[in-house]
Amino acid sequence: MIKSPGKIHLKFIPSRARYYIKCPYFLYLSNTRNIHIPYSRIASRKGNLFEEVVDRRVSEEAGCGIKKALRVIDLLQAEGLYTLNRKVDTEFYSWNNIGLRVKMLKPDLILSERSESGIGITVLEIKNCDCMMSYHYLQAYVYKLTLEKFLTQETGEPVRVGARMIHLKKGCFPRYESGDDFETFAERISGMKSDYLVIRDFVDGESELVLQRTLREIASLQANTTECDTCPGAEKCDRS
Repeated sequence: MIKSPGKIHLKFIPSRARYYIKCPYFLYLSNTRNIHIPYSRIASRKGNLFEEVVDRRVSEEAGCGIKKALRVIDLLQAEGLYTLNRKVDTEFYSWNNIGLRVKMLKPDLILSERSESGIGITVLEIKNCDCMMSYHYLQAYVYKLTLEKFLTQETGEPVRVGARMIHLKKGCFPRYESGDDFETFAERISGMKSDYLVIRDFVDGESELVLQRTLREIASLQANTTECDTCPGAEKCDRS
């Protein structure tokens, strides 16, 4: 957390968006306390495999390999698919006296396409599920806003970035396997057809209005004490 005259800058970790939505005060808490959030190792393995399979399918459809962008500005200099894992430390959103900053810019994939109006940038977030939640879209939207701000700062001109979600078709999520059965999951995913595996949803204008309201709520830092029982930071929180 960084304080400046009349303003507080808070680090926003996109992967923790679900906790910020449940209780906006958790954003402040996670900036001032060391909070450990346990993640399932099996779920992580499944997510990583799903992302690998989708990367391969998307790369085949685009007819190009996936490159690593060494600099954010590289996205505007050549078409293609990119990965990006960069420290940027830029404010992507502010409301009242709260500024939200992302220090690590790590979208799953970024598509750079040339059109009549120039290069278009699209954040692609890959989610191993068939039912998208608001925090999934918020994560993609945070990366979109961060890229827009950072590329605009780099070029000196406004840069518009789009965002899309890539996920499973509704009803195709392999829920029948036990929680620790990675092999069954891997077999099911590897043999799934692309029209069931790769579904793309735009974060459109209407969604952006909802996500803007969500960010305003998060920046309010208003505690939601109804979520304390399931909050990983409850023991270190003075509001619970």
